[in-house]
Amino acid sequence: MEQFGLILPISGSVAGILLLGTYLVMAVYFVVVARAFARPAHKLSSIPSELYSRRIGRATLSMIVAGIIVFVSIMIGFFLLIIPGIFLSVCFLFFLFVIGVEDRGVIASLRESWDLSRGNRLKLAVVVVFLGAIGASIGMIGAIFELIGVPVAGDLLSILVNAVLFIFIYGLLADAYLQLSGESERKGVSDAL
Repeated sequence: MEQFGLILPISGSVAGILLLGTYLVMAVYFVVVARAFARPAHKLSSIPSELYSRRIGRATLSMIVAGIIVFVSIMIGFFLLIIPGIFLSVCFLFFLFVIGVEDRGVIASLRESWDLSRGNRLKLAVVVVFLGAIGASIGMIGAIFELIGVPVAGDLLSILVNAVLFIFIYGLLADAYLQLSGESERKGVSDAL
């Protein structure tokens, strides 16, 4: 059987443990990234300890559970004819920022993300489809290099392009989150008056 990508010489159980460890590290990472990117521009050059220490255990657990719920929901939506998957992707687009920045739990983060997207779902759907197309294009890099016989170069190039693109994508999402959360706060103030 032909193998694709980088293959490590480890057993299945060790690979499973590494996979779970990777999920845990990624959950912490996304909490820190959400907190870092959702700060005022003049504070982006520093990394205060509160980014990675403020209620990090609770935020990490919430990120893992909410991430599983969102992933399963979106996959079911895509199996139901793609459009429901895009709709759910848009509705849950900001849950990581709500968990990381606002220290909300699982249900509250999903509800808040749903509320933030309300009234802006068509614009956000364009962003989601655009980002999905870019992601698919980058995914083809590895396949092309695999076909020409240099899979390691394709993997390395994909990682490099994804790393650079990640900064722009999360910057865009953080800005959208800040704009929409600011709008919802202003609406709440005007509704209260």
